[in-house]
Amino acid sequence: MNDYEQRKQERIDRYRERAAKANARSDGRFASAHDAIEGIPPGQPILIGHHSEKRHRAALAKHDKAMGAAFDEKGKAEYWNRKADAAESSHAISSADPEAVAKLREKLADLQADRETIKAFNARVRKLKADKDDRQGIHDALSGDFPGKTRELLQLLALTPYSVVRNDRVTGLPGYALSNLGANIKRVEKRIREVEEQHATTARDDYTAGDIRVSDNQDRNRIELYFTKGRPSDARLNVVRSAYPSWQWCRGSKCWKLRRKRDDYGWRVACELADTLAEQQEGKVGR
Repeated sequence: MNDYEQRKQERIDRYRERAAKANARSDGRFASAHDAIEGIPPGQPILIGHHSEKRHRAALAKHDKAMGAAFDEKGKAEYWNRKADAAESSHAISSADPEAVAKLREKLADLQADRETIKAFNARVRKLKADKDDRQGIHDALSGDFPGKTRELLQLLALTPYSVVRNDRVTGLPGYALSNLGANIKRVEKRIREVEEQHATTARDDYTAGDIRVSDNQDRNRIELYFTKGRPSDARLNVVRSAYPSWQWCRGSKCWKLRRKRDDYGWRVACELADTLAEQQEGKVGR
């Protein structure tokens, strides 16, 4: 597991931990709601004018408040669990991953194999001229070895409406299946070139303007902006929040981060923002 994958797993673990804590708080709130009305028989109405009226109303109010808080915490737990599930099931390849090029090449090989598989399948179907109700004919078309490793997917597609039937004959998978694969292959090839160029660039030296330091973090594929003298004023923070392209706060590194690009645009924007913040601070000190 490389550094990127380790950080991803740590992020998933944080989400799970937050979900577990929210669930625990929710259980506590549910218990408090139950305790609030434990001494009141089910269906017991409020006895207007009785000495128990005030206590009864207070108990119901406490119960309602605890139940509302319990469901709020339950919603938070579901939110964090959904984020953890999404992070675990995500197959996106980040440019920050040091193994991104290798993973993209593997993905490209799979797509190319898929394309050859569909071509071979369509050629065999056209040769056999299988009837739309001839499942054995389709089975014969699927028999044998195909290039690629998507045999199960191919069998599924061939027996669903995804296949094209013309003149009561199965003519194979539609042409747009190959067109879509070709577009994806070009997209992945372009992405590989971009990531290779990005990883080939060298990290820039830190840029400093007043109490602002801009760092080019090549390992994490981002530009980082630090306030070196503690938390800045709200006015300066608003300058960062309203800047374009948008910056994100990284709690772990205590800095503002911006996605690193192949060109110098992001770096120039970061340095210009640092100059603006430094001038703002100097003007405040001068007054």
